[in-house]
This record gives sequence, structure tokens and C-alpha cells, in this order.
Amino acid sequence: MLTASYTAQVVEEPAQGFNSYGHSSSSAKHDRTRLEILRKDATLGRTFTSAPKQSNSVAPIRTAGSTTRMSQKSRRKLTLLVRNVEDYRYFLTLNYGSISPRDDRVAKKHLDRIKVWLTRRGLSLVWRQDFTKSGRVHFHLLLTGPVEKTALEVAWKRIIGVGDNARYTVHLGLIRNIESASRYLVKSKQSASNLVPTGYMNMGRFWGNSGPMRPKPEVCFEGTPRELAPLVRIALKIAKRHMMFRRRKRDNGVSGMVLWATGGTCLAQHLTRYWNSLHPDRPLAHPSSGLGGA
Repeated sequence: MLTASYTAQVVEEPAQGFNSYGHSSSSAKHDRTRLEILRKDATLGRTFTSAPKQSNSVAPIRTAGSTTRMSQKSRRKLTLLVRNVEDYRYFLTLNYGSISPRDDRVAKKHLDRIKVWLTRRGLSLVWRQDFTKSGRVHFHLLLTGPVEKTALEVAWKRIIGVGDNARYTVHLGLIRNIESASRYLVKSKQSASNLVPTGYMNMGRFWGNSGPMRPKPEVCFEGTPRELAPLVRIALKIAKRHMMFRRRKRDNGVSGMVLWATGGTCLAQHLTRYWNSLHPDRPLAHPSSGLGGA
């Protein structure tokens, strides 16, 4: 039975074998299909009844310092988060100047301390570690609210251990276009920002977030593949081929894909009305109406 869920859940890994009609080309039978319409994009996920064949390849063992670049999957997940969370209001950059550390454990300790300073002031955030062409580390943060710049600059200088006369350590500005901010954070795959510089040790994560910040769906449809096939066909028709990121079926039997530029309240309302016309005995209300679905 189709249900509505308003708790965000990002489809983590892309799906193999979705054709242009919304049916899977895989021979495995599907158990459940989940279509989430987000603020700007959409996610489509499926769970298989039969577990797929296990791969003979061995997953790489990742340790601190083994990361050499920001992966495409990580860039895609960051893009999906930033594009579909509308609460980010301010763009913050934290610099080191000429004393940039060469050990990521040191930089992350500094980041953790400033995150605590910001969250104690009621702010949620997403952070991204970046590198200049000369190999200096710095951090970009998206904040949900304003912060007093002078106090922030004093706190950051105290954390990294520089004098009060140091310049250009903090830049704070208002976000006017969230898509531009998203592109600036992610950058291209070939950018030096996505590569760990030579001599930089113990590299960990490239990005993360603090606080309950997850993309919240405008509406979430969940049911059998046959039930959701008409809705999936509409979503796939709207999503241009070059906007889709297909993903392979994972060993845990879950697959999915991101449909870029296929979200929004208008589409959510249209799909909800279409579903209700197909299944009048099981109406589903759009969350903005404040009513519950049967």
C-alpha cells in the first residue's frame, strides 16, 4: 500500500538498470519502490526481494591518510544535500594564512572546535575542506543563521593559535544563490580542491554536517513497482537523460538513482493528484495541505 513519509532519506547508491519507462532491466524482482520529490531534485530507490549475486571484488580497506581525492559519489551526495536544504543562509570561509597545517588531524581538531562554538549558538551547518593550488588547507561552511563576525574571528584565531593582528582569516557573506554555492563547494573533478596535496598527511573526510540537516521531501511515495510505475514514468520523462546519475545495484539488494532538476512543490502536487485519481480508495494528501493520507 502506498504510504507518505515526510522524513528525509537520501538514496545513497545509484541504481542499475532503470529504463525510460521506469521499469528495471534487471532480472531480479523488486520488493518495494520509493520515489522522493525534494526541493529541487528527486531520488528513486528500489529494494529487491532476491539478494543479488555477491561480487568477487574485495572492498578497499580505507584508513586515515589513504584518501587521495574527493570521490564522485561524495561530490554527488554533497550536491544533493546543499541543493535540497533551503535553510542555509550564510557562507563562511575559514583560512589559516601562512601557518596552514600539513597534518589533517590537526586541521580537523581546529574544525571540531569551531563547530562546537557555532552549534552552541544554535546554528546547523555543512562544512567542506578545500585546498588551494599551493596546497594550503581551508574550510568552507554553510550556516543556517547569522553570527557576529568579530566574535567568530576572535574564536577562530584563538583556536588556530595566531595573533590578533593576523588578517584574512575569516570571510562571512550572505548566500544569494544556493545553486552557485553548491557548485563552488563541489567544483569540478579535476579541480585542485578535490585532490589531496603532496605531503599532506592523514587525510580524512572532505565534508560533513552538524545538526539535523537532511533533505526533507516535499512528498514521498512508497509501494510496489507496479503501483508506482505511472509516477516513475512521469519523473523520468521530466528528467533529461544528461541530468541522471545511474548507479549500480548494491550487494545489499538496494539500488537507486538521483533525478536532477526533477523536484519541487508543483511536481509533488501533480504526482499526488495523479495518484489519487488512479487510486481513489487510497488517497494520499500532499504534506503542505496539512492533511493525512489514507
